[in-house]
Amino acid sequence: MTCFRHQNYTRRSTLTLAICASLLFAAGGTQASDWSLAPGVNFQYDWAEFRSDASTLEDASDFRRMRLSATAKHAKDLEMKVEYDLASNQWTDAYAKYNFANGHSVKAGQFKQPFFLEELTSDRNSLFMEQGLPSAMGIARRLGAEYAYTRPDWSLAVSAYGQTLEGINKGTGIAARATWLPISADGRFLHLAAAAASENPKSDSGRFSTRPEASLSPRRFADTGTLADVDSIQRIGLEAAYVDGPLLLQSEYVHGSFQRAGRPDFSGAGYYLQAGWFLTEHARGYKNGTIDAPKLDGARGAWELGLRYSHLDLDDGAVLGGVESNWTLGLTWWAHPNARLMANAISVDSDRRGISDNPDILEFRAQIGF
Repeated sequence: MTCFRHQNYTRRSTLTLAICASLLFAAGGTQASDWSLAPGVNFQYDWAEFRSDASTLEDASDFRRMRLSATAKHAKDLEMKVEYDLASNQWTDAYAKYNFANGHSVKAGQFKQPFFLEELTSDRNSLFMEQGLPSAMGIARRLGAEYAYTRPDWSLAVSAYGQTLEGINKGTGIAARATWLPISADGRFLHLAAAAASENPKSDSGRFSTRPEASLSPRRFADTGTLADVDSIQRIGLEAAYVDGPLLLQSEYVHGSFQRAGRPDFSGAGYYLQAGWFLTEHARGYKNGTIDAPKLDGARGAWELGLRYSHLDLDDGAVLGGVESNWTLGLTWWAHPNARLMANAISVDSDRRGISDNPDILEFRAQIGF
Protein backbone atom coordinates (compact mmCIF):
# COMPACT_ATOMS: atom_id res chain seq x y z
CA MET A 1 0.00 0.00 0.00
CA THR A 2 1.44 3.36 -1.04
CA CYS A 3 0.55 6.47 0.93
CA PHE A 4 0.19 9.40 -1.49
CA ARG A 5 1.49 12.90 -0.93
CA HIS A 6 -0.24 15.81 -2.67
CA GLN A 7 1.24 19.27 -3.14
CA ASN A 8 -1.83 21.11 -1.81
CA TYR A 9 -1.71 19.81 1.75
CA THR A 10 0.83 19.27 4.53
CA ARG A 11 0.69 15.68 5.75
CA ARG A 12 0.40 14.97 9.42
CA SER A 13 3.02 12.22 9.44
CA THR A 14 2.03 10.47 12.66
CA LEU A 15 -1.65 10.31 11.73
CA THR A 16 -1.00 9.19 8.16
CA LEU A 17 1.43 6.48 9.29
CA ALA A 18 -1.18 5.20 11.73
CA ILE A 19 -3.80 4.99 8.99
CA CYS A 20 -1.40 3.28 6.59
CA ALA A 21 -0.42 0.79 9.28
CA SER A 22 -4.06 -0.09 9.91
CA LEU A 23 -4.65 -0.53 6.17
CA LEU A 24 -1.59 -2.71 5.78
CA PHE A 25 -2.79 -4.84 8.68
CA ALA A 26 -6.18 -5.10 7.03
CA ALA A 27 -4.91 -5.64 3.47
CA GLY A 28 -6.75 -8.38 1.73
CA GLY A 29 -9.37 -8.53 4.46
CA THR A 30 -8.35 -10.30 7.65
CA GLN A 31 -10.83 -12.59 9.34
CA ALA A 32 -10.57 -14.34 12.69
CA SER A 33 -13.52 -16.09 14.31
CA ASP A 34 -16.48 -13.68 14.01
CA TRP A 35 -14.26 -10.66 13.34
CA SER A 36 -13.41 -9.26 9.93
CA LEU A 37 -11.15 -6.33 9.07
CA ALA A 38 -10.95 -4.75 5.63
CA PRO A 39 -9.31 -1.69 4.04
CA GLY A 40 -11.05 0.87 1.86
CA VAL A 41 -9.98 3.38 -0.79
CA ASN A 42 -11.92 6.21 -2.42
CA PHE A 43 -9.90 8.32 -4.88
CA GLN A 44 -11.60 10.90 -7.12
CA TYR A 45 -9.73 13.21 -9.49
CA ASP A 46 -11.60 16.14 -11.09
CA TRP A 47 -11.01 18.41 -14.08
CA ALA A 48 -13.09 21.56 -14.67
CA GLU A 49 -13.31 24.02 -17.56
CA PHE A 50 -15.12 27.33 -17.00
CA ARG A 51 -16.69 29.74 -19.46
CA SER A 52 -16.65 32.86 -17.31
CA ASP A 53 -19.26 35.58 -17.27
CA ALA A 54 -19.10 38.52 -14.83
CA SER A 55 -16.25 37.02 -12.80
CA THR A 56 -13.10 35.28 -14.04
CA LEU A 57 -12.89 31.53 -13.34
CA GLU A 58 -9.71 29.62 -14.14
CA ASP A 59 -9.70 26.04 -15.42
CA ALA A 60 -8.48 23.65 -12.74
CA SER A 61 -7.81 20.04 -11.83
CA ASP A 62 -7.21 18.40 -8.48
CA PHE A 63 -8.07 15.47 -6.24
CA ARG A 64 -11.61 15.80 -4.92
CA ARG A 65 -11.13 12.96 -2.46
CA MET A 66 -8.17 10.77 -1.42
CA ARG A 67 -9.69 8.66 1.32
CA LEU A 68 -8.20 5.68 3.10
CA SER A 69 -10.31 3.68 5.53
CA ALA A 70 -10.38 0.58 7.68
CA THR A 71 -13.59 -1.17 8.76
CA ALA A 72 -13.84 -3.82 11.49
CA LYS A 73 -16.97 -5.93 11.94
CA HIS A 74 -18.00 -8.52 14.50
CA ALA A 75 -20.65 -10.90 13.21
CA LYS A 76 -23.75 -8.79 12.44
CA ASP A 77 -23.83 -6.72 15.61
CA LEU A 78 -20.74 -4.47 15.84
CA GLU A 79 -19.17 -2.25 13.18
CA MET A 80 -16.29 0.21 13.57
CA LYS A 81 -14.87 2.46 10.85
CA VAL A 82 -12.16 5.08 10.53
CA GLU A 83 -11.59 7.08 7.34
CA TYR A 84 -9.14 9.90 6.60
CA ASP A 85 -9.10 12.18 3.56
CA LEU A 86 -5.57 13.04 2.43
CA ALA A 87 -6.92 15.66 0.01
CA SER A 88 -8.59 17.79 2.69
CA ASN A 89 -6.29 16.58 5.49
CA GLN A 90 -9.30 15.78 7.67
CA TRP A 91 -11.05 12.87 9.29
CA THR A 92 -14.31 11.92 7.62
CA ASP A 93 -15.75 8.86 9.42
CA ALA A 94 -14.65 7.68 12.86
CA TYR A 95 -17.43 5.78 14.60
CA ALA A 96 -18.67 2.58 16.22
CA LYS A 97 -22.14 1.16 15.57
CA TYR A 98 -23.94 -1.61 17.43
CA ASN A 99 -26.94 -3.42 15.92
CA PHE A 100 -29.40 -4.89 18.41
CA ALA A 101 -32.11 -7.39 17.58
CA ASN A 102 -35.35 -6.34 15.85
CA GLY A 103 -33.91 -3.37 13.93
CA HIS A 104 -32.59 -1.24 16.80
CA SER A 105 -29.09 0.27 16.57
CA VAL A 106 -26.89 2.90 18.21
CA LYS A 107 -23.92 4.76 16.76
CA ALA A 108 -21.29 7.04 18.33
CA GLY A 109 -18.39 9.04 16.92
CA GLN A 110 -18.15 11.18 13.79
CA PHE A 111 -20.60 10.28 11.02
CA LYS A 112 -23.15 11.78 8.63
CA GLN A 113 -26.07 13.24 10.52
CA PRO A 114 -29.60 12.08 9.51
CA PHE A 115 -30.43 14.98 7.21
CA PHE A 116 -30.49 15.50 3.41
CA LEU A 117 -30.74 12.47 1.09
CA GLU A 118 -27.99 13.60 -1.31
CA GLU A 119 -25.55 13.89 1.60
CA LEU A 120 -26.50 10.49 3.03
CA THR A 121 -26.13 8.83 -0.39
CA SER A 122 -22.50 7.78 -0.87
CA ASP A 123 -20.53 10.01 -3.25
CA ARG A 124 -19.38 6.76 -4.88
CA ASN A 125 -22.98 6.20 -6.03
CA SER A 126 -24.23 9.76 -6.68
CA LEU A 127 -26.01 10.60 -9.93
CA PHE A 128 -23.94 13.78 -10.34
CA MET A 129 -20.43 14.77 -9.34
CA GLU A 130 -21.64 17.19 -6.65
CA GLN A 131 -24.76 17.69 -4.57
CA GLY A 132 -27.42 20.16 -5.66
CA LEU A 133 -27.63 23.76 -4.43
CA PRO A 134 -29.75 22.97 -1.31
CA SER A 135 -26.63 21.34 0.17
CA ALA A 136 -25.82 24.89 1.35
CA MET A 137 -28.09 24.12 4.32
CA GLY A 138 -26.85 20.59 5.02
CA ILE A 139 -25.16 19.32 8.19
CA ALA A 140 -22.84 16.56 6.90
CA ARG A 141 -20.51 14.85 9.39
CA ARG A 142 -20.37 15.78 13.07
CA LEU A 143 -19.37 14.15 16.35
CA GLY A 144 -22.44 12.72 17.99
CA ALA A 145 -24.58 9.78 19.06
CA GLU A 146 -27.52 8.31 17.13
CA TYR A 147 -30.34 5.90 17.80
CA ALA A 148 -32.07 4.28 14.82
CA TYR A 149 -34.95 1.87 14.36
CA THR A 150 -35.17 0.23 10.94
CA ARG A 151 -37.98 -1.89 9.52
CA PRO A 152 -38.34 -3.24 5.94
CA ASP A 153 -40.61 -0.38 4.85
CA TRP A 154 -39.80 2.48 7.25
CA SER A 155 -37.11 3.85 9.53
CA LEU A 156 -36.48 6.47 12.19
CA ALA A 157 -33.15 7.99 13.24
CA VAL A 158 -32.51 10.54 16.01
CA SER A 159 -29.12 12.09 16.64
CA ALA A 160 -27.47 14.53 19.07
CA TYR A 161 -24.36 16.14 17.63
CA GLY A 162 -21.65 18.74 18.18
CA GLN A 163 -18.57 19.90 16.31
CA THR A 164 -16.30 17.97 13.95
CA LEU A 165 -13.09 16.21 14.99
CA GLU A 166 -11.17 19.22 13.63
CA GLY A 167 -13.14 21.59 15.88
CA ILE A 168 -15.23 23.08 13.04
CA ASN A 169 -18.89 24.09 13.59
CA LYS A 170 -18.67 24.25 17.37
CA GLY A 171 -22.02 24.01 19.11
CA THR A 172 -24.70 21.43 19.84
CA GLY A 173 -27.69 20.19 17.89
CA ILE A 174 -30.27 17.47 17.42
CA ALA A 175 -31.52 15.95 14.16
CA ALA A 176 -34.20 13.41 13.23
CA ARG A 177 -35.17 11.71 9.98
CA ALA A 178 -38.04 9.36 9.14
CA THR A 179 -38.33 7.35 5.91
CA TRP A 180 -41.19 5.37 4.38
CA LEU A 181 -41.37 2.95 1.45
CA PRO A 182 -45.03 2.79 0.37
CA ILE A 183 -43.96 0.90 -2.78
CA SER A 184 -41.21 -1.73 -2.83
CA ALA A 185 -41.48 -4.66 -5.24
CA ASP A 186 -40.11 -6.07 -8.50
CA GLY A 187 -37.39 -3.48 -9.20
CA ARG A 188 -39.67 -0.60 -8.31
CA PHE A 189 -39.76 1.52 -5.16
CA LEU A 190 -41.02 4.85 -3.86
CA HIS A 191 -39.07 6.57 -1.07
CA LEU A 192 -40.58 9.37 1.03
CA ALA A 193 -38.83 11.04 3.96
CA ALA A 194 -38.85 14.06 6.24
CA ALA A 195 -36.07 15.42 8.43
CA ALA A 196 -35.56 18.26 10.87
CA ALA A 197 -32.66 19.66 12.88
CA SER A 198 -32.09 22.35 15.49
CA GLU A 199 -28.62 23.65 16.36
CA ASN A 200 -27.17 26.14 18.83
CA PRO A 201 -23.85 27.45 17.47
CA LYS A 202 -21.21 28.21 20.11
CA SER A 203 -19.81 31.05 18.01
CA ASP A 204 -23.22 32.81 17.89
CA SER A 205 -22.83 33.00 14.11
CA GLY A 206 -24.09 31.13 11.06
CA ARG A 207 -23.57 30.89 7.32
CA PHE A 208 -25.28 29.23 4.36
CA SER A 209 -23.22 29.02 1.15
CA THR A 210 -22.35 26.65 -1.68
CA ARG A 211 -20.25 26.38 -4.80
CA PRO A 212 -22.08 26.07 -8.15
CA GLU A 213 -22.13 22.23 -8.08
CA ALA A 214 -18.43 22.23 -9.02
CA SER A 215 -15.88 21.66 -6.24
CA LEU A 216 -13.11 23.35 -8.26
CA SER A 217 -14.99 26.64 -8.56
CA PRO A 218 -13.27 29.35 -6.49
CA ARG A 219 -16.52 31.36 -6.39
CA ARG A 220 -19.67 30.90 -4.35
CA PHE A 221 -22.50 32.61 -6.20
CA ALA A 222 -24.96 32.07 -3.32
CA ASP A 223 -23.53 32.98 0.08
CA THR A 224 -25.07 34.72 3.10
CA GLY A 225 -21.64 35.47 4.52
CA THR A 226 -21.12 34.97 8.25
CA LEU A 227 -24.12 36.37 10.15
CA ALA A 228 -23.64 37.47 13.75
CA ASP A 229 -25.89 37.12 16.84
CA VAL A 230 -27.30 33.75 15.77
CA ASP A 231 -28.98 32.00 18.71
CA SER A 232 -30.14 28.91 16.81
CA ILE A 233 -30.18 27.32 13.36
CA GLN A 234 -33.29 25.46 12.21
CA ARG A 235 -33.48 23.08 9.24
CA ILE A 236 -36.37 21.17 7.65
CA GLY A 237 -36.04 18.74 4.73
CA LEU A 238 -38.50 16.80 2.56
CA GLU A 239 -37.42 13.95 0.24
CA ALA A 240 -38.96 11.86 -2.53
CA ALA A 241 -37.39 9.29 -4.85
CA TYR A 242 -38.93 6.84 -7.30
CA VAL A 243 -37.17 4.02 -9.15
CA ASP A 244 -38.78 1.86 -11.82
CA GLY A 245 -36.22 -0.25 -13.66
CA PRO A 246 -33.73 2.09 -15.40
CA LEU A 247 -35.64 5.24 -14.34
CA LEU A 248 -34.79 7.35 -11.28
CA LEU A 249 -36.81 10.41 -10.24
CA GLN A 250 -35.66 12.28 -7.15
CA SER A 251 -36.36 15.59 -5.43
CA GLU A 252 -35.64 17.39 -2.15
CA TYR A 253 -36.74 20.62 -0.52
CA VAL A 254 -34.72 22.20 2.30
CA HIS A 255 -35.62 25.22 4.42
CA GLY A 256 -33.04 26.77 6.75
CA SER A 257 -33.33 29.67 9.16
CA PHE A 258 -31.30 31.64 11.71
CA GLN A 259 -32.94 32.92 14.88
CA ARG A 260 -30.96 36.05 15.79
CA ALA A 261 -30.77 38.05 19.02
CA GLY A 262 -31.65 41.71 18.52
CA ARG A 263 -31.66 41.36 14.73
CA PRO A 264 -34.23 40.21 12.16
CA ASP A 265 -34.32 36.46 11.67
CA PHE A 266 -33.16 34.99 8.36
CA SER A 267 -34.79 32.30 6.23
CA GLY A 268 -33.56 30.62 3.05
CA ALA A 269 -34.79 27.70 0.97
CA GLY A 270 -33.75 25.49 -1.90
CA TYR A 271 -34.87 22.49 -3.90
CA TYR A 272 -33.84 20.27 -6.79
CA LEU A 273 -35.59 18.01 -9.29
CA GLN A 274 -33.52 15.33 -11.01
CA ALA A 275 -33.96 12.34 -13.26
CA GLY A 276 -31.63 9.48 -14.15
CA TRP A 277 -31.91 6.89 -16.92
CA PHE A 278 -29.75 3.85 -17.59
CA LEU A 279 -29.02 3.33 -21.27
CA THR A 280 -28.08 -0.25 -20.42
CA GLU A 281 -30.24 -2.82 -18.64
CA HIS A 282 -29.45 -1.71 -15.10
CA ALA A 283 -31.33 -0.16 -12.19
CA ARG A 284 -30.62 1.72 -9.01
CA GLY A 285 -30.95 -0.07 -5.69
CA TYR A 286 -32.06 1.04 -2.23
CA LYS A 287 -30.06 0.63 0.97
CA ASN A 288 -30.49 2.02 4.48
CA GLY A 289 -32.81 4.82 3.39
CA THR A 290 -30.56 5.97 0.51
CA ILE A 291 -30.23 5.40 -3.22
CA ASP A 292 -27.71 2.66 -4.00
CA ALA A 293 -25.47 1.85 -6.97
CA PRO A 294 -26.58 -0.45 -9.82
CA LYS A 295 -25.59 -4.09 -9.79
CA LEU A 296 -23.19 -4.57 -12.69
CA ASP A 297 -23.46 -7.85 -14.58
CA GLY A 298 -21.39 -7.73 -17.71
CA ALA A 299 -18.19 -6.60 -19.35
CA ARG A 300 -19.80 -3.44 -20.79
CA GLY A 301 -20.55 -1.91 -17.42
CA ALA A 302 -23.44 0.56 -17.24
CA TRP A 303 -24.17 3.94 -18.85
CA GLU A 304 -26.38 6.43 -17.00
CA LEU A 305 -27.77 9.81 -18.08
CA GLY A 306 -28.80 12.45 -15.55
CA LEU A 307 -30.59 15.79 -15.69
CA ARG A 308 -31.06 18.12 -12.71
CA TYR A 309 -32.59 21.52 -12.03
CA SER A 310 -31.68 23.05 -8.67
CA HIS A 311 -32.61 26.35 -7.07
CA LEU A 312 -31.43 28.24 -3.99
CA ASP A 313 -32.74 31.51 -2.54
CA LEU A 314 -30.61 33.17 0.17
CA ASP A 315 -32.15 36.64 -0.07
CA ASP A 316 -34.19 37.70 2.96
CA GLY A 317 -34.58 41.29 4.10
CA ALA A 318 -31.23 42.99 4.56
CA VAL A 319 -29.35 39.71 4.01
CA LEU A 320 -28.61 39.45 0.28
CA GLY A 321 -27.04 36.02 -0.07
CA GLY A 322 -28.17 35.70 -3.68
CA VAL A 323 -30.49 33.61 -5.81
CA GLU A 324 -29.08 30.83 -8.01
CA SER A 325 -30.61 28.31 -10.41
CA ASN A 326 -28.58 25.60 -12.17
CA TRP A 327 -29.21 23.11 -14.95
CA THR A 328 -26.88 20.09 -14.90
CA LEU A 329 -26.55 17.38 -17.55
CA GLY A 330 -24.55 14.32 -16.57
CA LEU A 331 -23.21 11.13 -18.14
CA THR A 332 -21.66 8.32 -16.09
CA TRP A 333 -19.90 5.17 -17.24
CA TRP A 334 -19.91 2.56 -14.49
CA ALA A 335 -16.94 0.65 -15.88
CA HIS A 336 -16.64 -1.67 -12.86
CA PRO A 337 -18.18 -1.91 -9.38
CA ASN A 338 -15.01 -0.17 -8.16
CA ALA A 339 -14.44 2.37 -10.96
CA ARG A 340 -16.41 4.91 -12.96
CA LEU A 341 -15.96 7.98 -15.18
CA MET A 342 -18.27 11.02 -14.99
CA ALA A 343 -18.92 14.14 -17.08
CA ASN A 344 -21.18 17.02 -15.98
CA ALA A 345 -22.18 20.16 -17.90
CA ILE A 346 -23.60 22.96 -15.71
CA SER A 347 -25.38 26.15 -16.71
CA VAL A 348 -25.43 28.69 -13.85
CA ASP A 349 -27.94 31.54 -13.52
CA SER A 350 -27.18 33.66 -10.44
CA ASP A 351 -27.95 37.11 -9.10
CA ARG A 352 -26.41 38.49 -5.91
CA ARG A 353 -26.69 42.09 -4.75
CA GLY A 354 -27.79 43.21 -8.20
CA ILE A 355 -24.92 41.51 -10.05
CA SER A 356 -25.83 38.77 -12.53
CA ASP A 357 -23.17 36.09 -13.08
CA ASN A 358 -24.01 33.17 -15.38
CA PRO A 359 -20.98 30.99 -16.17
CA ASP A 360 -21.02 27.59 -17.87
CA ILE A 361 -19.01 24.71 -16.40
CA LEU A 362 -17.77 21.44 -17.89
CA GLU A 363 -16.27 19.00 -15.40
CA PHE A 364 -14.97 15.43 -15.46
CA ARG A 365 -14.15 12.85 -12.79
CA ALA A 366 -12.17 9.63 -12.65
CA GLN A 367 -13.06 7.54 -9.62
CA ILE A 368 -11.76 4.33 -8.09
CA GLY A 369 -12.82 2.89 -4.77
CA PHE A 370 -13.56 -0.24 -2.79
